[in-house]
Amino acid sequence: MDTKESIARLMAAAEKLLMETSRLGRDVQTLNGRIQKFDDEFPPYKVTATPRKSFNVVDALNMINEARAHIINCEYELTIIRGRMDAIESNAVSREEMKPYIK
Repeated sequence: MDTKESIARLMAAAEKLLMETSRLGRDVQTLNGRIQKFDDEFPPYKVTATPRKSFNVVDALNMINEARAHIINCEYELTIIRGRMDAIESNAVSREEMKPYIK
């Protein structure tokens, strides 16, 4: 395998990673929307990867860094979701208040 093929494989893997982390982010936001009262607390995930004709290692590394940021955001949002779920579980009154929002 030559360098050009290796770079093409790296680029393809980076694009796939970015797309998957973006999908994960949308799934986490959907879950968050099922238990929160307020809309638009988190901005929607945006994917910046576009099909490329040229392969650049720097672009691949930038996509990997963007995917890493998506994962960190998901971890943060999941921590908030877990806190909300724990609050709902421990307080019967909050369960009643949250019923209209839990789908």
